[in-house]
Amino acid sequence: MIMALLRRGKLYGVFLALYLLTGGYWDAMAQSQTATENEVKAALIYNFVKFITWSDSSFSNPNDPFLICVLTEDTSGNIMQASLKDKEVKGRIIHIAQSNEYQSLKGCQVFFISLSQNAKSTEVLNKIKSKNILTIGESDGFAKSGGIIGLYKEGGKLRFEINLEAADRADLKISSKLLSLGTITKNN
Repeated sequence: MIMALLRRGKLYGVFLALYLLTGGYWDAMAQSQTATENEVKAALIYNFVKFITWSDSSFSNPNDPFLICVLTEDTSGNIMQASLKDKEVKGRIIHIAQSNEYQSLKGCQVFFISLSQNAKSTEVLNKIKSKNILTIGESDGFAKSGGIIGLYKEGGKLRFEINLEAADRADLKISSKLLSLGTITKNN
């Protein structure tokens, strides 16, 4: 078959088609790996909230949803929305709000700052640090900079560190079970 294509001058077309097909395959694989990592982050966040207690003042009424705000410019929020669809925590349905401007995200119990918004981390933490909000970020040193939970990779695995000072300031109680799974850190 290759010889026949060579004789017809179509080998270039075959190589081009193979390149396009395999290029698309590798792009899809890269997106799949990103989605998988974001799905792991969504699962971590979901499990974090199970082991954290918010004060009663965090919600206006007993029927309020549990709001996870995602500050991102990528697909993290969409993936979290899909991963946590129809999930409940502490008797409240989970809602996801996503934006690339933190000022538009209000009423959050959890505020996740994706790596794509790393430059805004300090500004966001300064605005909400004393509010009853669990802050989670994935930039280097997030928890040491005043965030409550910082996600990081170690040995190809996603790990987390917890800043107890920041949790106390936000009036959040973290279960010893969760504390035993993460690394405890302090403000710089």
